[in-house]
Amino acid sequence: MRLLFLLTALTFISFVSVCQNLIENQEKYWSFRERFLEEFIVVGEGQGKSLPAVSRHENFERMGWGDATLNLGWYMAMLSTEYHLSLKNSFVRIEDAETIDKERTLLELYYALKTVERLDLSAEPFFVQGADPLPNGFFIRDDVPAEMYSKFAKMKSLESDYTKPDKRANEESHDQVHHLMMGLMAVHKLIPEVVKVKGESLNEMAVQNGTRILQFLIDYRWHVKNPVLTKSNGKAQKVMRGGEGYIYSAGAKHTLEFDSESHHFRINPLNKIFWSSLRMGINPTYIKDDNAHMAMTVATTGNGFRRTTFRKLVKRAKKDEWYVYPLMNLALYPENKRFKKDKDYLIKSRALLDIAPPEGPHSTYPETNTHGWTVNNRFMREESELYMNKPHTIGADYHALDYMLLHNLYLIHLKGLIPEAEKRKK
Repeated sequence: MRLLFLLTALTFISFVSVCQNLIENQEKYWSFRERFLEEFIVVGEGQGKSLPAVSRHENFERMGWGDATLNLGWYMAMLSTEYHLSLKNSFVRIEDAETIDKERTLLELYYALKTVERLDLSAEPFFVQGADPLPNGFFIRDDVPAEMYSKFAKMKSLESDYTKPDKRANEESHDQVHHLMMGLMAVHKLIPEVVKVKGESLNEMAVQNGTRILQFLIDYRWHVKNPVLTKSNGKAQKVMRGGEGYIYSAGAKHTLEFDSESHHFRINPLNKIFWSSLRMGINPTYIKDDNAHMAMTVATTGNGFRRTTFRKLVKRAKKDEWYVYPLMNLALYPENKRFKKDKDYLIKSRALLDIAPPEGPHSTYPETNTHGWTVNNRFMREESELYMNKPHTIGADYHALDYMLLHNLYLIHLKGLIPEAEKRKK
């Protein structure tokens, strides 16, 4: 009898502990959400707007917009999961017990999608003055002007690819494509087609943007090229960095469901073999974090290993605790849930949320730390980088999109809110 009482008590204590952590993590979520809106982005249409800043250094009174389109992809994924949770009434504002403002979430998502279009249309005129703006899927990384810092308190300068002396630093690259596509696919899969903002279907906007971006790569046989900068033979030049889009082409081909002749585009057999080899953890791609997060993003977004994708992602995630990728894959492809056997990924995801500092992700240099939320995205950094920061990061605060997306995906899985495929469009 005593043993039964003890087991019951321990179960109750464990349940109370989980509930407390859920509430505390949700409090952190809303704190980070408001912090993000006040300190890392200007929402709206127009140059530089609705593009998340990656960092703000109060020590140097400077903001940074590196990898802006990559962060834009995570922003759209976060907004899509937030809206999905709001439809299920799974979000509550702790302080006033009111449900979240769904209309604000959708409006932010609308402007984010408009930003993808804007960066596409801005690309040709950015590199060649007077060139026609073409909606062809070739985009620049950001269009954040030098004076944008004035929109944020305590800031006196900024760094962006748009303001760099060498314009080619602002060219599209395949890592930007992969993470941007993850955000577009989240909109496509999680936002019903009937949801419109300012008369436009968000789902349709995502499909149109994604179609253009992938078709552009396909037209250049998966090499990322600048169509307005040509070589002596008249052919487009390869972008200055990150032009090897063909590396993950066999997986990226399936990233977005769209009607196009690109479905029949033939992939180089060697690229097919390489992609297939990524099923194995011994592939050297997983050694370097820059390559590993790209491979995992492509697999996540396009269900790149088909029915085994979720299980393969869980295995890969264990090395550096990158659990956001298998969680996202299952949200996008609910049919993979029949292969969900390892529950450890949920426990570890919650543990990551629990230890995040209430003030938000930030550099702890010159001190070490125990929580690891000290970089601009912990799901793109190997574990060794998370607990001791580098000198140039001193005083840096980060956008927390990594925490917010993980938080939303964890809630979706914990509460059994993975969308059913047949109900997704209703």
